[in-house]
Amino acid sequence: MALFASGAGQGTHGSVRRAFFFSYNGIDTVSHRERSVVLSQIGAVLSSGGYFVYSTYSKRGPWFNEAPWRSDYNEARRGLKPLALVLARVALRKEGYRRRYVSWWRMRHEVQDFGDWGIGPLGGPGTGLTVHWTTPSETRRELSELDFEVVAMDETDGSKIGAGQRDATGPYFHVVARCLA
Repeated sequence: MALFASGAGQGTHGSVRRAFFFSYNGIDTVSHRERSVVLSQIGAVLSSGGYFVYSTYSKRGPWFNEAPWRSDYNEARRGLKPLALVLARVALRKEGYRRRYVSWWRMRHEVQDFGDWGIGPLGGPGTGLTVHWTTPSETRRELSELDFEVVAMDETDGSKIGAGQRDATGPYFHVVARCLA
């Protein structure tokens, strides 16, 4: 988990910050309850009007509750050439595919779906890391309860997520929020 803070002050304990960056979806490695604590603590070190920038895993994206065959199936159904490539890849990487299926079987019960947020293995099978997944609408709700205003949300590809947009389709999305307290 990587944290980086920058802004006003000399980095001494108790200094207020104008910006806080939480990199590499690190906020998703804590539990749902701990997530609120982390966000509160970030709000406490930001000055009023300070910015919090982070990325978070998208619950409606392709990785939440992903079965090991899903990405290959989606590629294979585009025609004979992609199907041949998938079959060749499976044949050449049998051990890797076997590990993915074994890991998926072992971790499939760890997926917990709570509507706009959930807990589950990262990137589908094979990683062994269970993380927090959320939607843009849940992120807006969560941040507003903690005196943050969402300034911008972007999809993985950089396209904007509108204020009324409930879901993100990429594996994760980026958030820029302003501290109001």
